[in-house]
Amino acid sequence: MKLKKAVAILSLLFLCNVSSMTAFAQGAVQTEAVESSGTARTNVGYVYKNENGKIYRRLYDFANQKWLGNWELCP
Repeated sequence: MKLKKAVAILSLLFLCNVSSMTAFAQGAVQTEAVESSGTARTNVGYVYKNENGKIYRRLYDFANQKWLGNWELCP
């Protein structure tokens, strides 16, 4: 139980640290690739932002430079 708590706290601290470092460039620049289920590869990924101490993510199509959804609170 203590190990799970420690891992959860370290993960949260890491996410807060990463998002606060990237928030200075353009507000939200950290991305995560999402694989397509079809045969063609798409250039779609998550963009993250830190707002009021909470981490949000939103899908973005980098090839067409369009947002694919709304901002959602990270679980």
